[in-house]
Amino acid sequence: DDVKNEILFNNYTGIAKLYGEAGELQYEIPFKDGKKEGIEIMYSNGWNGAEKDGRLVLRETPYKYGKKEGIEFVYNEYGDMWERRTPYKDGKKEGVEDYMSGMGEYRIEYSTPYKDGKVEGICTKRDHYYMTCIETLIKDGKIESVIEYASLYDQDEILSKVVYKDGEIEEGIMRSYLDDGHESYQIIRYKSGEIVSKKCFTCCDENVEEYEISCD
Repeated sequence: DDVKNEILFNNYTGIAKLYGEAGELQYEIPFKDGKKEGIEIMYSNGWNGAEKDGRLVLRETPYKYGKKEGIEFVYNEYGDMWERRTPYKDGKKEGVEDYMSGMGEYRIEYSTPYKDGKVEGICTKRDHYYMTCIETLIKDGKIESVIEYASLYDQDEILSKVVYKDGEIEEGIMRSYLDDGHESYQIIRYKSGEIVSKKCFTCCDENVEEYEISCD
């Protein structure tokens, strides 16, 4: 698309506007000397929410010398708040990308670090409904470890932690849920790349306590 735009808008300086079949404005693309320069705006057909010149904005993408440079914002369907923000440098993702799914107490927040366009570092998932936090460490394109905490921001209580080797779990304890309601879960212990034990639990008995169940 960038190559086509450069050919179509060769040496063009100004704001290009692209319209849909019904005549609705879909894009505003700034150019300088035939290359994208400034904030490209993608519009929705809607007319509510956070607006620019009476139109609903779905995405704002910064460009410099024809490449993405700065923070790109992708807004929700109502346009009243962002759901994804991505930092770019020289056309590649560089920095921490934040993504939010759902709203209020049901939202899940994801933070993913990038270096030179590739995921590198600690990726975080914060589930506000279940009040848990998962950190996944990625180095050189491979998972190094996964830790699940019992709190969104307090790292004192660890629910599970596993260490990887060559893309496979090597050591640790992994806790995974067996249903969407998180009422049943299993705990698997690993050692030297092998499963040494597996236990399953569910909630709750007459005393409102968890009890062990068959994993079959």
